[in-house]
Amino acid sequence: MKPIRLLLAVLMFVPLLSSAKTVALPPPPGELVLREINYTASLSDAEARFVAEIDLESLNRSEASMPLLDGEVAVLTTKLPDGLRIVRDGNVYRVVASKQARFKFKLEFVSKITRAEPWNQTAFVGPAAAIASVNAQASGTGMEVQLLSGTARETASTNGLARVSGFLGSDRAVSLRWQSKATEAAHKAVVTCETIASAQITPNVIKFNTQLKYDIVQGSVARLTLALPAGQALTKLQGAQIRDWQTKTEGDRQILTVEFIKPIEKSYSLTLFSEQSVDATPLSAQLVPPQPLDITRESGSFSVAAEDVTVETESVVGLRQINATTGTLAAYQFYARPFSLGLRLRRIEAVVTSFSRVTARLEEARLLVKHAVTLNVEKAGIYSVEFGPIGNFIVADVRGDGIEDWKSANGKLSINFSNRALGTRVIEVQLEQAMKAFPEQIEVAPLHLTGAGHESAQIGAASTPGIRLKTGELSGLSEIPITSLVAQASLPVSVNSQSPQAGTPVLPETLAYASVQSDWKLTLAAERLSSRVIADIFNLVTIGDGLVGGSAAIRYVIVNQGVQEFRVKVPAHWKNIEFTGPNIRRKEPSGDTWTISLQDKAWGGYTLVVTYDFQFDPHKATLPVGGIHALDVERETGSVAVTSAANLQLAVKNAKEPLRRIDEYELAEPDRALISRPVLQAFRYDGADYDLALDVTRFDELAVLDAVADRTQLTTVLTDSGQMLTQASFMVKNNDKQFQRFTMPKGADFWSCYVANQPVKPERDGETLLVPLPRGANRDQAFSVEIVYALKIGSLKTSWPSSLALVAPVTDMQTTYAEWELYVPQTHRLANFGGNMTVARGTTYGLRDAWRGFLAFYDDLLEESGSVLIMVGAISILGVAIMWALRSRKVSWVALLGSFAVVLILAAMLLPAIRSAGERARSASCLNNAQQIGLSMHLYAQGAPEEFAAPSAPATAAPPPMCVKLRTWPSSGRT
Repeated sequence: MKPIRLLLAVLMFVPLLSSAKTVALPPPPGELVLREINYTASLSDAEARFVAEIDLESLNRSEASMPLLDGEVAVLTTKLPDGLRIVRDGNVYRVVASKQARFKFKLEFVSKITRAEPWNQTAFVGPAAAIASVNAQASGTGMEVQLLSGTARETASTNGLARVSGFLGSDRAVSLRWQSKATEAAHKAVVTCETIASAQITPNVIKFNTQLKYDIVQGSVARLTLALPAGQALTKLQGAQIRDWQTKTEGDRQILTVEFIKPIEKSYSLTLFSEQSVDATPLSAQLVPPQPLDITRESGSFSVAAEDVTVETESVVGLRQINATTGTLAAYQFYARPFSLGLRLRRIEAVVTSFSRVTARLEEARLLVKHAVTLNVEKAGIYSVEFGPIGNFIVADVRGDGIEDWKSANGKLSINFSNRALGTRVIEVQLEQAMKAFPEQIEVAPLHLTGAGHESAQIGAASTPGIRLKTGELSGLSEIPITSLVAQASLPVSVNSQSPQAGTPVLPETLAYASVQSDWKLTLAAERLSSRVIADIFNLVTIGDGLVGGSAAIRYVIVNQGVQEFRVKVPAHWKNIEFTGPNIRRKEPSGDTWTISLQDKAWGGYTLVVTYDFQFDPHKATLPVGGIHALDVERETGSVAVTSAANLQLAVKNAKEPLRRIDEYELAEPDRALISRPVLQAFRYDGADYDLALDVTRFDELAVLDAVADRTQLTTVLTDSGQMLTQASFMVKNNDKQFQRFTMPKGADFWSCYVANQPVKPERDGETLLVPLPRGANRDQAFSVEIVYALKIGSLKTSWPSSLALVAPVTDMQTTYAEWELYVPQTHRLANFGGNMTVARGTTYGLRDAWRGFLAFYDDLLEESGSVLIMVGAISILGVAIMWALRSRKVSWVALLGSFAVVLILAAMLLPAIRSAGERARSASCLNNAQQIGLSMHLYAQGAPEEFAAPSAPATAAPPPMCVKLRTWPSSGRT
């Protein structure tokens, strides 16, 4: 057969090769559109023949080409429509269109066949088309055709003819394979299998895990078949390249067929999971794992494990027992089929004991009972439990480790576990019972565990605030101390719509009971407590200009019971009243009483803030202060703080008991934090009956300082004839003053005026001069205002002393420092100064000045060197005494030398201390003098820095040598 194929291939390719030698290179690709191509294939063992129906359109008038076929193919068609030709370049065939037209033609070609046991395959790449389909058929007995590329649309096999049709994908590849059953039978594969099987025996089911390791010694396998006993159910199948699997019942067994995407070779691993049900125990069961079929040889192992079941071996056929691994009951080995293992199964009954930690909690409208059940499972595991009876309760929640599902029906609660429960498990069951009316007593009953060997319980009772529980009747219980209760197991908290409200406080358990038997009953008496409310009110009143704004912080202390409604009484003259607080639902006024309703009850405490305002006469009025009261409270206390936001004078008109005056620092710390202004009045009271009234009066408004003269410098020249010329200079800082007024001395003759070194013409208002003042952006900038005037006081040429009175111009501006320099003729001397100015030191020198200088000199001498003079005097006196003693010979030389030595030692000890004290005094004196001088210069420079230069005298008169300076400090009156 192979020589014939080779000969046919050579005969077909020879004419094509000869014609290809004369063909030129293909033209470049152009605009060719392939609308549709349909392949029709006829397949056999010797040939793969294709006929392609092509719908092609050329959009370009010049030559255009496109790839047509790519692969090991041979084109048989030699006749094409006009304007078309086919060009070959290697394994690529291109179609060339020389004109613009639409072409529909058929192209016949053959494709090379490759052998992939047991399949014949052929493949090539076609052109890119909008629609590409393929139809293939193969004739012969038992033929099978498969489309390996694209999407298969239909596969059929009838009357010895196998067909397949489909559509190609974007890869443009055409790939087919086909085979006959006769060929497959001629090349049958040789397969061996190693089986590793295990059986897990539980009281309800036997689970098989079978791992099959196939070794394909010869050929390939397209499908595998296995046999399972009829009583086994296949639950899962694991393996690679599986296309499909199906089971079919044949007699007392099931046949499993596994088909692959492509034939498997060399080795393959397949794992089966199957189950065999166990109806009831004791039971005799035959364990047979799945068996591979159509194999040459099989060997493997079979292991058995049991859980909650006792196993006895009845029969062993075809198996040899080997050593079992950990967790395995028995292990066997086999080398051929059939084999079987007969076992006697008997279930192990679980022993379950329970301890219940019960918590009963009574709320306003429902009763909550939580059973925290600790299960102790021994000997055998369990997969479900049942509790009952539930009674009038509903199951709100069930939590615990490993719980898969729970269901409440017919007064019982069934709980299923996701895995086997053995050992200790904790289950929490939350029961709820709604109550339309508050009960006088409640009953708590146990939640029995069905089939439990022993049950015990501890019960704790609690309630929400406002409810008191008492022990009623006990049956099978004994009361124990609350500290003896076992802490509840910690489980994740689940939140649902029926859980307690977040705002309701939860109190600990107050009653405790214990029981060591399963049947017990507890009856508790319930009592609703009445609420006790205490109110503390902080009144903050701010008095403005014609408007009073206030706030009152009412702090309620709630005991025993929650409160959902508050009543507040406010004064009738309050306006714009607003209430602020958490969870306010409704505000209802009724006259001067307001009712504040909350969304939920307030427990422990609540703060309600009230704001208000009202108007009054800003000039003078009597204002009632405070007056807000909390109604329906057991006791009321409070404090009042009064502040002002205006220029008002406050006076207490009426403040009777129980009001008492306090300091602002006696107010509570949280209340002081609310105050932003100085507190003018503060009071505290106990009780709701108090009366506080204040008299409010507006202060008189005073004019502000609109200008100031920081420094005033006056210079006066006096002649013998009594003519006096004065220059007055003021360093002014103007804030908002238009004119500076001057009242000149009587008889003064005004000469000139300068403002900021610029001449100005003042105005007269009677005897007053009005000097206009500039106003700049910088109000701290000082400028000078100078006026010059002359005055006749009479001749000074007299033989007797005469008095001289100098009066400065009077201004309407505040002055801070003034200095007056007076120049008199050289023939005159000034003495005995008076007035409200102080003469500068050193201006005159008389007997009094000499005496003061004498005293000052010796005072400084004694202060600085007094200790030295005293020491020198003491030594001199001592020397005189020694000389006298030596002359009179009343004292020996030894005594004199000893006395002299003692004096020297004392002097040596005192001289360093005296010297250091003198140095410190001198340093302190120098520092004090320097500080005084520096301070004086600083103040002088701030007032008029340009005045450090020598003052200029009027140009009309030369200053005589005799000059007197008078300076004064307004604060002390001293130089």
